[in-house]
Amino acid sequence: MPRMTPFVKGMLIASVVGLLAYLGLKSAGFNLAAVLGFVPARVLDLWLWQPFTYVLLHGSLLHLLFNGLILWSLGSELEAGWGTKLFGVYWVVCGLGAALTYGIFSVIGIGPGPVEPVIGSSGAVYGLL
Repeated sequence: MPRMTPFVKGMLIASVVGLLAYLGLKSAGFNLAAVLGFVPARVLDLWLWQPFTYVLLHGSLLHLLFNGLILWSLGSELEAGWGTKLFGVYWVVCGLGAALTYGIFSVIGIGPGPVEPVIGSSGAVYGLL
């Protein structure tokens, strides 16, 4: 059983906070995904934080649990071997790569389109796999 490493622990805590904020604001009628999720068309409006923040939001508890389980089991092992700084850089690169892929696909007509937000760390988790 992998131990909980510092970066993984921080990402899991941030993701739980993100899920609670997303669900709480959604029930109040505010779509946090439109602001912190990755919307490819918004990059042209210089919403440059979105490729970094979308990995912290999840659409449901089940979504977070599956992503969190893989992050904990694989990410902790990688972080323990590589060190926190290198693993953190790798995680960010995986998340940015997933955002770039989603952006390219949405622009060429594959997927929901460039104005639909994507949320969750699934793309970064696939980078760990």
